[in-house]
Amino acid sequence: MASGSCAGLAANSAATTSAIALSQSARAIPDHQAALSPLQDFDSSANAIILEPVREGGQDVAIVFASGALTPASDYIPLCQEIQRSCELRMWIAIVNPPNNVISQEIIEQSLDGILERMKDRGFRPGQLAMDNIFIAGHSWGAWTGRAVAVGRAQGFIQIGSCFHTNPDNLSQYPKPVLTLSGELDGQITLGAIAKHAGEIFDVEEEMGSFNTYGRKPVVAIPGMNHAQVSHGVPNKARGDLDAEIPIEQARADVGRLIAAFVTVHAAPESASALLELEKAVKNTHEMCRSYWEAIKEQGSSGVKNYQLDLAKVSPQVLSEGQVSVIQHDYEDNFVYSKPWIEHKPARKVFVNTYLKSQDNFQVVRSLWIKMKSREAIITAFKAADDQKDDEAPSPPSSRIAAGFNERTFQEALKLVPERARAKFLDRGRKPRFVDDLVISDSAPKWIKSDVTLVAAEDGFADVQSPVLISPMEMPPRFAGMHYMKLLTIAGAMKWIFTDCYRTT
Repeated sequence: MASGSCAGLAANSAATTSAIALSQSARAIPDHQAALSPLQDFDSSANAIILEPVREGGQDVAIVFASGALTPASDYIPLCQEIQRSCELRMWIAIVNPPNNVISQEIIEQSLDGILERMKDRGFRPGQLAMDNIFIAGHSWGAWTGRAVAVGRAQGFIQIGSCFHTNPDNLSQYPKPVLTLSGELDGQITLGAIAKHAGEIFDVEEEMGSFNTYGRKPVVAIPGMNHAQVSHGVPNKARGDLDAEIPIEQARADVGRLIAAFVTVHAAPESASALLELEKAVKNTHEMCRSYWEAIKEQGSSGVKNYQLDLAKVSPQVLSEGQVSVIQHDYEDNFVYSKPWIEHKPARKVFVNTYLKSQDNFQVVRSLWIKMKSREAIITAFKAADDQKDDEAPSPPSSRIAAGFNERTFQEALKLVPERARAKFLDRGRKPRFVDDLVISDSAPKWIKSDVTLVAAEDGFADVQSPVLISPMEMPPRFAGMHYMKLLTIAGAMKWIFTDCYRTT
């Protein structure tokens, strides 16, 4: 079974807790043993797979590795051996081997001391402090559960196919060095989550220095690698993973080399070559992801006023960009009860409401929900003439306006992505088709519950459709002349170009 995505399992933490409880009961520990220590249920140190160093001499370092959910610990032996071969230090690796392959924070925490004792019995030489030269690493759910342990028990943390995705607990503020690794084609964590991390660290480089970017918090997306190649190599299509474009041996070698470099930078900082290895990989990731992280950061902050102006289709003398004000809501409930409005005094203005709705498990890529005043409402309020000239293209029908906005957004995104990603998409990706808007006129709750969709069609395209809510002028003033839309963002279009267009399920 392919390793589970950290987000999918995090979203079902109750189910995970139940699975852990079931796995513990399945072990059938005799009552008298269970009564000896409540910690005994979680200590799997005796079952850990320990790989002794492949070279002698030099500094001792240890990695305690947590496997992905429901993935056998033995599936990670080839990767861990590759890490050892790539490292010049005397590296020990222990792979936590929990019951029924169900990893948890408690299992990692309560197995750690026993694992280190087993290593010491075999010749591991610890540092002066308890956490010196100890690194906790994990893949997918194993990384997600290991992060809280690493902050208090390790010198550094290595997350593969995982990410920080809550505001209070974020990569930039995490107090220990962190190596973030993922595959360009990891369809479970997605490139968007990695791009967001890379951008967050790059944005503080002026304040924190370049070592923070390349040595302390390096973020790397490995070209052509998917989520599963860290373990057994079989992509879990049901969870969204993509087919890899590089052999599993190359993927393991790339991951092993970068982990070895990260550990060396922090355990033997005199090694300049290790830092150069990380710097090269981070810079390659920046080239791949810069436009993506900029689009993620700018979601909802640019272009919104133009939507209202394009919808109104009146001259700048009637309504200009400076006369459109945008109220961006952080809470969905506030947005739901909000309404756009027009003011005449002290100045002529149109007020538009927006909300960014998360479209992934990591709250990275969002759709734009926007409440605007209709063209008819603006013309009526400002007593403007319909000044469209005869030789101009006619206004699109009301059922095509959002479709036109989405198509324009997608084309802009396609121009912004790197040439390699664009060429690959044009050659092999599923192309979008911008179908008529889903016009809702009878039910505001129906519009609230809907969202912009990209749905695979049987003919090989993906149909992009926006739900819109339009109210006529012949209604009470509070409800009249509304034009609501849910639109694709540039980041959402990039998610399709980089990742979703290659999904087969």
